[in-house]
Amino acid sequence: MYLNDTFSTLKMDNMAHWMQHLRSFPTTRPVVCHAEGQTLAAVLMCAQLAGRAVHICHLATAEEMTLVREAKQKIGSAQRAAAVCTQPVVNAGDGAGEHPTQALLDVFTIRQELSSINGLTIALVGDLKNGRTVHSLAKLLTRYNKITLHYVSPVEELGMPESVCDYVHKHSQMGDRPGETRPAFVQKKFTDLAEGIKGVDVVYMTRVQKERFSDQAEYERVKGAFVLTPKLLDESTQENETTDYNVLGQQSAKPIVMHPLPRVDEISPELDHDDRAAYFRQARNGMFVRMAVLTLLLGRDQDL
Repeated sequence: MYLNDTFSTLKMDNMAHWMQHLRSFPTTRPVVCHAEGQTLAAVLMCAQLAGRAVHICHLATAEEMTLVREAKQKIGSAQRAAAVCTQPVVNAGDGAGEHPTQALLDVFTIRQELSSINGLTIALVGDLKNGRTVHSLAKLLTRYNKITLHYVSPVEELGMPESVCDYVHKHSQMGDRPGETRPAFVQKKFTDLAEGIKGVDVVYMTRVQKERFSDQAEYERVKGAFVLTPKLLDESTQENETTDYNVLGQQSAKPIVMHPLPRVDEISPELDHDDRAAYFRQARNGMFVRMAVLTLLLGRDQDL
């Protein structure tokens, strides 16, 4: 596919033709593209939309090499695509980077379940280094006030990236009006699940992401380290840690338990029928929130 100037008549100017070619070309054969600059970014976006791998020939600049490297990692790919695309681009997850639409439905769910978001203590649990959902949720929560965040990971190496912590610290201090400030969010780090969820209003569980590990032994070392059970959840609300576990059932409607799904083994199936388990309601909310996003993009919100 010749997408930039060439001496032949093979140049393809129409992006719709690129998509048609990427989708119809035999999957047993490689798609080779001659692309430069912004055209390179555009064809990488099309390749991701079509679910096809492409071979880019003639990389001439460091910027183009960086673009291809980031496209392989997928982190930031939606932002790159939005920079060159004339139509709206919805980031539905870019590798281990961000997942903004998930964050929207997460905030919607918290508000539906607890009536308000301001003043809550929220525990983000699991593989926080590679978990794109927690990155976006922590950032979106800075739109609210007086929130305490507990970052709970099985090992420090899987903790919340410092770039996200810095973002939260900076943006949580920004008021609603220019020049207005407010106290920064309290951010705490834990490697013990019981300690990390003690006294919180929301437990946001995530899986340890096997596909992000280059060393299988490292994954085996941390998988299954955190398993949330009804007993552990009850104990998180008890002021006296020596109190016996209540076999008759839960003691409080909080904390609610959320999860972006799919789960592996980090939530006990015993919790599925507990009223505090909000993750199935959360998944259902995702349908409505994403419908709302598409409605706004189509300009049909005025019809509602």
